[in-house]
Amino acid sequence: KKLWKLCFNDNDEFVDMYFNLRYNSEVNVAIESGDEVIAALQMLPYPITFHGNSVPTAYISGACTHPDYRSRGVMRELLSQAFGRMYRNNITFTTLIPAEPWLFGYYARVGYATAFRYGKRTFHLPTSETDTSSLTSSDLNLNRGCIFTLSDEFGIAALAIVYPDKEASKLFINELFADTPEAERLLLTRICQDMQTESLDIIMPPVKDQSAFDLGMIRIIQAKPVLQLYAAAHPEEEMNIDLIDNELSANNGYYYLNKGKCMYSHRRLPGAHERLTIGQLTEKIFASERAYM
Repeated sequence: KKLWKLCFNDNDEFVDMYFNLRYNSEVNVAIESGDEVIAALQMLPYPITFHGNSVPTAYISGACTHPDYRSRGVMRELLSQAFGRMYRNNITFTTLIPAEPWLFGYYARVGYATAFRYGKRTFHLPTSETDTSSLTSSDLNLNRGCIFTLSDEFGIAALAIVYPDKEASKLFINELFADTPEAERLLLTRICQDMQTESLDIIMPPVKDQSAFDLGMIRIIQAKPVLQLYAAAHPEEEMNIDLIDNELSANNGYYYLNKGKCMYSHRRLPGAHERLTIGQLTEKIFASERAYM
């Protein structure tokens, strides 16, 4: 907790909430020097739907290194230890959201691939007055943001999580759900009226043929189960893969996908093979997906 406060600019209320609700020794991995924790991260459990199957993932949270020990390979060693623990605990994937743009390249070097993207659209307040008297809204303060709900006689009809940007000059919505397009329009109109703004930027799942923006990364932890699920979903594909994983040697070897099945071998079988790093394999199997986090 002391290291977290040193490395991140979070208020005490958030830090206390995180360590009360998310942190425990089972999800924590740390490196110490003497009595001091010099690097730490948490592996938070979240499921992901992969080709119709719910599989376990570990979301990397709070990855940080003490300023006095940076640029010494400490975080890479910490991630390697975390990957090993995930593998032993039968975790299929690990995910994360880089805090800075340059970190996409850093995490790519340990096998992560950018797979989660999002789209954007803007809602403009209609010039004509809109009647929302038949619906009610409520808000719950979340740090600097709000949750807005719109209800009718049947219950909640629409919900939005609204946040200001860093300069508090613009509002954006990072989650939006509605029973109908009309309920969505009424909710967005009400938010604009209540927050005294003429527009809202909405983050949404990526839409085909529209611009998509990088958000999160994913890495394969257990290659064979992943390729078995992939093969079953793509029985028409045939692949001979020579896989290299510098952090998890248990994934190294030869994988053969044919007619919906995946076979693994320590020894190379006859035929041409595509040599892939674990990051390249991750990128390959998510290339045609519109994955959303």
